[in-house]
Amino acid sequence: MSISNNVKALCKLSGLLLAAFIVITLSQPATITASSEDIYETEENNTKEEASNNMANNSNNHYGTLTSEDPADFWQMDMPYDTKLNLFLGNIPEDSNYNVYLHSENDEEIIWSSENLLNENELGQHITVNAGTYFVEVRLIEGGNDTENYLLRYKEIEEVVIEEAIGESVSTVTITDPIWPVDGSTVISDHYGTRGGHHKGVDISWHGTFPVADYNASGCTNAPCRSANNILSTYSGTVTNVYFDAVRGHVVEIESVVDGETLLLRYQHLYSYNVAVLDQVIAGDIIGVMGNTGSTFGQTGVHLHLEVIKNGTYLNPLDFVQP
Repeated sequence: MSISNNVKALCKLSGLLLAAFIVITLSQPATITASSEDIYETEENNTKEEASNNMANNSNNHYGTLTSEDPADFWQMDMPYDTKLNLFLGNIPEDSNYNVYLHSENDEEIIWSSENLLNENELGQHITVNAGTYFVEVRLIEGGNDTENYLLRYKEIEEVVIEEAIGESVSTVTITDPIWPVDGSTVISDHYGTRGGHHKGVDISWHGTFPVADYNASGCTNAPCRSANNILSTYSGTVTNVYFDAVRGHVVEIESVVDGETLLLRYQHLYSYNVAVLDQVIAGDIIGVMGNTGSTFGQTGVHLHLEVIKNGTYLNPLDFVQP
């Protein structure tokens, strides 16, 4: 090979590496906090022509109400580039049923829709859109309430970058290796299947100095609230739910695709969490802090209870990740 050809080959390789670095940088965000701007619908917004033109910022909370006299809201979404996004509709009022649809600008084509049953959240993941204008429609099917706002959010999860000089699209890189979910502790205080088969997960306890009580915190049933080790996302995935439950405490649920199978990982009894629905997390990201919220007892009071669920079936977390 001539010196000229060697130089050309090195230039091409450098271009590929640079493009791959750009894509990885854009498509793997750091851990994202739950804070975002609140935006409320601008009436009238009952048709595409009247759409609220303010759904342009990634991760903002968008709010609106629906009634029998106002059965649909349209939100305009302007995308400057090809991307994939997640779309979430929640806070659906009691005894109500709302659906959500994603329309293209120029025709009545529905790109994506979600039509779950009464009061259930609507969630779309990895929806592919090209650069252009879109409309998100939230429609009342049953019920409605003019005082309770629904919550609409979207999040870009992948920007498609083309290396024009080479003429090739560079794929994103996803971390698939499981990460132990407790930073700094491998102390397993209870295993899957104990308590007569009723324990559906694994308990991982704190390590180090006994956590200091926080008497200003709330949500702990049987003792003062305490915070301990950081909690890490075991797999890369999408945050599908965050909530408080009297038994489970503060909970984060993350959906991941592992070896072609969809898994739901549920992290329970958290002192706090710093992610929101639709956030994309990378394996190893900090998603919260270990605690004892909800109903906890004895030596396992301050701990992480981790569950792995596949198609509604609880599986042993230690079959997926080991300390």
